[in-house]
Amino acid sequence: MKVLGGLAVLLLFFYVVWTGGMAARSYRQMSEVVDRAFELQERGRLGAPGVRQVVLEGATEVSVPIAAEDVVVTDDAGQLMVRLRWTWPVVSWQGEQVLRVPLSLERARARR
Repeated sequence: MKVLGGLAVLLLFFYVVWTGGMAARSYRQMSEVVDRAFELQERGRLGAPGVRQVVLEGATEVSVPIAAEDVVVTDDAGQLMVRLRWTWPVVSWQGEQVLRVPLSLERARARR
């Protein structure tokens, strides 16, 4: 019984590490997507709607589940700001996400 309990704890530990790694990976991927959107904005003079579209398309490309309403891009006083919110599923039951890790990213860059 001790062996079974120890194995369960070990599996739970590795599952938590794996899930944390996947959440961190999604954060890094979205960070790269936002950086790419800023680069395109600087080269092509995209406005806030164009940057938002690039971020949404990039999220789809890297398979990060993010809703359109959770991508906010503003252009205030010569500064372009991107705010993202999404969740990474930890526990799913019968197709429904029971436990999720909330993630967010906020970046700003001066318009040139």
